[in-house]
Amino acid sequence: MKKQTIKILILNILNAIFTILFSLLIIATILVICISLKQTFVAILAILPIFSFISIIIFYVISYKKRKIGITNLLFFMCSLNIFSLLISYKIVSELESLDILQSQDNEKAFEEKNILMAGWEIELEKAKIDKKLAKLNLTDENKKASKKNIAKKLEENKREVYKSYTKFVYKKVLKKYSEEKNTFKIITLTSNSLTNYEYVDQFLKQEKLIKDLEKFGWTKEEIVQLITINDIEQIITTFKENRKDF
Repeated sequence: MKKQTIKILILNILNAIFTILFSLLIIATILVICISLKQTFVAILAILPIFSFISIIIFYVISYKKRKIGITNLLFFMCSLNIFSLLISYKIVSELESLDILQSQDNEKAFEEKNILMAGWEIELEKAKIDKKLAKLNLTDENKKASKKNIAKKLEENKREVYKSYTKFVYKKVLKKYSEEKNTFKIITLTSNSLTNYEYVDQFLKQEKLIKDLEKFGWTKEEIVQLITINDIEQIITTFKENRKDF
């Protein structure tokens, strides 16, 4: 990890140095042409150093933090013709992503905060991305297993969050339907039966608030239906019983 940090620092220094040299070269070219050839129209090239510094500022204020070079930043880089600096910036972003992966292995909480509820297809993409990064870093098999373990754990947590939301909804429906029933054991049995028969799945998916949550978490309705109806119903019921008192 220390090696990765030093590498990023060196790239940042090179980025600044090359931008300054590039700007000085453009200015020198303008002066030479204007004085020796008396062609003042080349002064328009002065816009290149300006664009170059703007592109670097945008990179370190926005792109550096987001680990992604946006279209605005890319356009300024291209307009400045500072292509070498653009390549260095892409390399910096790549190294930052690698550093994040290494840090996530040592800080599981940080990893979980970064990867909030993800859909199944996103988990697979994340697996492929991490495998590719770890391969470039030449990490040990033990570290690779640790990263995959984090993803598998996060996926399981995501499933349980969906189960909690679904079972809470069904539990409240049962309480409302059998409002006169005071026997806790019977209420639990009725709720378990409703979960087993998927009695309230359609109503659960019609909630407006749930739709917004699905968009926020990256889940689609189809994935939620599969998660509830295809996976182990016993796990869903267990989730309900474990969290019933909090509902």
